[in-house]
Amino acid sequence: MNYSSKARIAAAVMVAAWTLAVPTSASAAETSITGATAYDWDYGHRVTVCDNAQDGRKVMSEFYRNDNDYDNVQEAAGSGNCEDSSYGSSLVDRLNACRTGWGGIGWSCGNWRYTGN
Repeated sequence: MNYSSKARIAAAVMVAAWTLAVPTSASAAETSITGATAYDWDYGHRVTVCDNAQDGRKVMSEFYRNDNDYDNVQEAAGSGNCEDSSYGSSLVDRLNACRTGWGGIGWSCGNWRYTGN
């Protein structure tokens, strides 16, 4: 097996691993702001927020459920890490992605995304 074949196999394995790592559902909605991505999954019962930047700023997803209950989930571990909300019996109605300002002061949030649930 030559180097080119090994590189193609390694790339295919990486793509497959990434695909399996991303939760999916028929109702998944995604929203982002530079450095943070949030999406609902588990058929609308959970929210995940991921930190996509290497700047040390915290990320958060705010969300409302169908019963108008507000919740949020934060990820503070750094770039490439994600955090899941707890399972909710009521479905996620809308969500957004946020991150702290420079120096960790205040939050900047993207646009609300409705899930259709």
